[in-house]
Amino acid sequence: MKYFIVCVSMLVLFLTACTAEELATPEPSSPIENDIAYCAPTEEYLEAEMICALPLKCTNNMSCIERGNQLVKDLTITYGSLTDELGEDVEEGPLTVIATYDVDLSEELLESTKDLPQQTLDRHATMWFDFAWLIPEKARTDINMFEVFRSSDTLAHIYMNNPEEVEARWTLGINETEPYIASEKMVTYVHEFSHVVSLRDDQVDYYASEEQCAGFWSEGVCIRAGAYLDDFYTQFYETDDVLYTEDSFVSDYAMVNIEEDFAETFAYFVLTTYPQADRIVDDKIRFFYNYPQFVELRADILRRAATWLTTQ
Repeated sequence: MKYFIVCVSMLVLFLTACTAEELATPEPSSPIENDIAYCAPTEEYLEAEMICALPLKCTNNMSCIERGNQLVKDLTITYGSLTDELGEDVEEGPLTVIATYDVDLSEELLESTKDLPQQTLDRHATMWFDFAWLIPEKARTDINMFEVFRSSDTLAHIYMNNPEEVEARWTLGINETEPYIASEKMVTYVHEFSHVVSLRDDQVDYYASEEQCAGFWSEGVCIRAGAYLDDFYTQFYETDDVLYTEDSFVSDYAMVNIEEDFAETFAYFVLTTYPQADRIVDDKIRFFYNYPQFVELRADILRRAATWLTTQ
């Protein structure tokens, strides 16, 4: 079997800026001995992932919240709103898969049996690396397949492979014609990643029948009792008077179902500051602040976004 291996590396990317607060330009280094030379003085090199990012600077829940809020403010000054591209409710049309890759997370390699031009392979590797740069590796270990597709209306999707195949977990798919607006890519990637967060094996019982389900039944699967979606359902959906208004949802697409509401709201949680108003939609955003692991993840994504955005 012939494999075409694409190494996804930061060697071809030059990082020169951060946020309004921490703007800096690295001094050129010659010869360049390693990727650290590309990091600005205010950045740190994450060797395992081969990227530069701003320091996390959070040691507890409150400091992580404050760090995330400051990063959002700084990025907004430089790039404008990070959430203008949240989704509208559109009916997904057919798509054509161009290439599928196995993802080797230990080396950040994409492996394919398909004979494609090197330029295409390089392009697909860059698409994966955009996602991998934003989402910490430790949070995406179960995304081990990547596909590139063509579609007139779908930017990206993510789905669980056959649950009976233990080694084949999740597949991330990205449209070959990516959006030109970096913030749209960022919102889309965070949205798709949140589906993995809420629909992993420890969150969903894919083998339980509706009668056996101890949590709640949604879209043909059993959401486990105590899962993130179960808590989200209990707080915002268990009553019969769910209001489908702009004060209850962050976007039109969030109204499609609870899974999309969770994903859209998660993206808004990551890319905006802590909400101060008292609308239902603000309560939904604050929901995620109840989980310290999400608060730290938010700050981690944002510190990566600060360097990733300079390459777009």
